Amino acid sequence: MTTSAATSHATATTGQRPIESRPKMVVAERDRAMAHGGRFRDFLLASPQFSVYNSPVQFRWNGWNLNHIEKHGMTPADAEFIAEHARRPYPEMIGDGKRYVAGQTADGRYGQVIYILDSDRTIFVIHARPLDPSEKRKFRRRTR
Repeated sequence: MTTSAATSHATATTGQRPIESRPKMVVAERDRAMAHGGRFRDFLLASPQFSVYNSPVQFRWNGWNLNHIEKHGMTPADAEFIAEHARRPYPEMIGDGKRYVAGQTADGRYGQVIYILDSDRTIFVIHARPLDPSEKRKFRRRTR
């Protein structure tokens, strides 16, 4: 198989660009992870920006954030499930130490969660609500 045929085959079967055409930073990170005997996905999930994936994850709840998410029709279990089961490209940094995650609850409803990761690595949810139809479409496009 020629290089161009191999490239088009890789793109057609995985839907992703071949490694050689990805940004050099991503390739360098992949190579560094592979040199340490790990997988690239494990390397990404263990990096600080994806710290929600490091276990164990603790959530900090108080009267304020419980009341706030209940006003939007969400439960603590919904918010925790969305945050714990985030898929790339989430969590997304949105400023002031806040992280945004969109996803599905355990029963399949779509929602968003905004939280702060405290210094003791607990998650303090400051906002959670269901996604509207246009946000659902955007979420589905981003996580394909």
